[in-house]
Amino acid sequence: MIEFKWVGLNAILRDKKDSLLLKQISQGWTMEITRAGQLDIERILQSNTTFLMANAFDLLSVATLKEFDIPIFLDLKLHDIPATVYKTITTLLTLEPAIINVHASGGKEMMMAAAKALKDSGNKTTKIIAVTILTSLDDEDLFELGFSEPSKDLVLKLAKLAQESGLDGVVCSAQEISLIRENINNDFMLVVPGIRLKEDNVDDQKRIMTPKEAISLGADLLVIGRPITKAKDQILASKKILEQLK
Repeated sequence: MIEFKWVGLNAILRDKKDSLLLKQISQGWTMEITRAGQLDIERILQSNTTFLMANAFDLLSVATLKEFDIPIFLDLKLHDIPATVYKTITTLLTLEPAIINVHASGGKEMMMAAAKALKDSGNKTTKIIAVTILTSLDDEDLFELGFSEPSKDLVLKLAKLAQESGLDGVVCSAQEISLIRENINNDFMLVVPGIRLKEDNVDDQKRIMTPKEAISLGADLLVIGRPITKAKDQILASKKILEQLK
């Protein structure tokens, strides 16, 4: 048997009917693959997983999981020259993931290359979105990095650039949702990390908000990681989040 670590996150996805679906994934599961490439996914199936977010993977594991109709968000935050991003996206699209992300700071040409790779592939289902500013950064961090604009203004600028580049949405904090919704059409997907309950440890996150507040502002997808993955009882932590969303 060959062992590898699958790293996933928990998320809450709002579907077109505005119903909330808990997407339960544990972080650091050890999966086993036989040399024939068969994956033991008993724990995934038992958890009723319907959406998988991956930021560490190999192609075989993703391809195998796809056989079980589990939509996958490849949270790879691609950031490279346009030609490299084009080739990378082209390869990743063979896995038919639900979402792939790139860094908006890679620039308009890079994002356009990602959009072109999607168009050239003929794939009609995968969404490509751009990470604006990481939720672990605040205005002070940005000023230290040489940016003169506050985070909200910079996020909006990058979101507009992503839309102009032909991407389907962005990753932003909940604090920028309203600003983006006011300036960009509602079809633009907003994936929102930095989600914490009021009693949660904020960890390294700085631009945070509760899940209920983020949903009410118009988030399409909430990324909820450590409040669940670090909990002693992950099922209980998940249920607690759902209770607060009622």
